[in-house]
Amino acid sequence: MKYTKKERMNIGRQIYEDQINKYEAAGKYGISAQTAREYMRMYRNTNHLPPKTSKPRDYGLAKAKVIPEAAKLDEYQKMSKEDLISALIDARIREERLKLGYEVVEEDDSKKKLITYVKKTAK
Repeated sequence: MKYTKKERMNIGRQIYEDQINKYEAAGKYGISAQTAREYMRMYRNTNHLPPKTSKPRDYGLAKAKVIPEAAKLDEYQKMSKEDLISALIDARIREERLKLGYEVVEEDDSKKKLITYVKKTAK
């Protein structure tokens, strides 16, 4: 064992209290990230603390608006059933294209432009 129990508890406390993450602890103390995680668990269990909740990751992606603007709601209310279905299909197609890393933008009636966001797809 490289560190005493007191030192391991101190490393675990720092990770548990988000002063450093397990990867920073691994580099700073010359241990593996898994060992750093075990030190944090040891600290948590010894002090009878609740498990840390994971933070949502954003991966650098833009946040989508969940609720449409009031002006958009008025537009949707004025649309016919067929127009709403068509808009929904278009939205789903756009969503799937974005998942694959590209988007098609219409410049004018006859021209479409392809915008690629990633060099490789996830598949």
